[in-house]
Amino acid sequence: MYRNEKGLTMVHLVVIIIIIIVIVSIGVYLGEDLLTKDNLESIKTDMMKIEGKAILIADEHEMDETKPLVGIPINRNEDGSYFVEADYILSEELQKVLKEHDKPIIPKDPEAEESEEAEVPVEETPEDVVEIPEALYYIWTQEDLIARGLESIKVDNIKFYIIDYRSLKVFYSVGFEGIYELEELKARF
Repeated sequence: MYRNEKGLTMVHLVVIIIIIIVIVSIGVYLGEDLLTKDNLESIKTDMMKIEGKAILIADEHEMDETKPLVGIPINRNEDGSYFVEADYILSEELQKVLKEHDKPIIPKDPEAEESEEAEVPVEETPEDVVEIPEALYYIWTQEDLIARGLESIKVDNIKFYIIDYRSLKVFYSVGFEGIYELEELKARF
């Protein structure tokens, strides 16, 4: 009857709406992916800046032990758990990572294939174990960062950075996709 009508039919309208929804969904997904990558790069950059400053502080302390290490020390209970005498939250996962970092390991056997035997935990014979001295973990506060010219890095009692002055490794308290240590973040992402 009305074949020559101009305009959109209901079917055309539904198809256009579905196409718009698909385009918006793709845009949101890509936007989230870009934000995640940007966040990761920001975390890694902050950790590298802190690592550079921590190396200078550790060197100064090594040359003159009267120069203090920077930050709030993280202490260890007799049961092996960590605590801070300040209002910083050390999650169970972070404590697990710090404990794992403290474990001495047997050096990799150069002749061993890439296998589970290439790096063996401490349960092996004591003479083969390379002792890693207990870590010296310190939390850098906002004041510590500002004093070192790193005022652009923001921390609080949940999101903060930890420095191990023995190995000069930097950890991020909340991690990124389950990874807390700078070198692991660089290697994985």
